[in-house]
Amino acid sequence: MTGSRLCRRTLSKTLSSGFARYFLALVLASLFLIGCKRHSPQVKSQPSSTPQQSPIAGSNRAVTNLSSCLLEFERDQDAAVEKFLTLDLTQGKLFSQNAPLSCSEADFSKLDRAAADQLMKQATADLGLLKRLAREIKNRRDEARMSGKSELADRYNVKLLQMASRLQGPENLKLTQLVGAGISKMAAK
Repeated sequence: MTGSRLCRRTLSKTLSSGFARYFLALVLASLFLIGCKRHSPQVKSQPSSTPQQSPIAGSNRAVTNLSSCLLEFERDQDAAVEKFLTLDLTQGKLFSQNAPLSCSEADFSKLDRAAADQLMKQATADLGLLKRLAREIKNRRDEARMSGKSELADRYNVKLLQMASRLQGPENLKLTQLVGAGISKMAAK
């Protein structure tokens, strides 16, 4: 028996086990994902000296109400909650054009790896802030229900549901859509 025949026979036996095939598929998928790097000449990654800026920057840098509400939430939760209650979440852009959460999945897929990594870090941080805001709104809704303020509780719940619905739209990142689904479940409790 030659060396190549022995090798093929041993490889055949090894790959016949389910675990080995699973492991091999996992390794190949990992190598594929690590090796894939999209080339996008239009989008350049931001220099590391400006981590606060998004790689998706447009000419219109106006801050939307929800984006400003999130910024406010970091400084003053009460003011941010009051501002949130007055927002019209049924129309218009949710996030400012230069905000990481304004990026759609299609836009994200066009970014080079460095820009995508930077955007994902920023988007994850912003989504964490968004989830904290949603939990605060839910807590206040629950407190309003317990204290018999059903009208206020309903206002909180309507805003939670509106935000959840908009976050689940196809114009958002998949991660943002998942957060929207979670907020929707939170509002249903």
